[in-house]
Amino acid sequence: MRIFFYNPDGTFGSVRTISRQIEIGSDPDTFAGTITFQVAAPDGHVLMKGCGTETATRID
Repeated sequence: MRIFFYNPDGTFGSVRTISRQIEIGSDPDTFAGTITFQVAAPDGHVLMKGCGTETATRID
């Protein structure tokens, strides 16, 4: 997913790119995944990037 951000004066501020990969567990009530993100300036220079993991279990 790419999200475009603009400054209050209307000029282009940055592009934020988010990517998620989700894998369903051995049953349909759990999943695990990874997420990565990047924030880039208008000239393409990477300002920030990061990653993380997630797990979930359905609550009845």
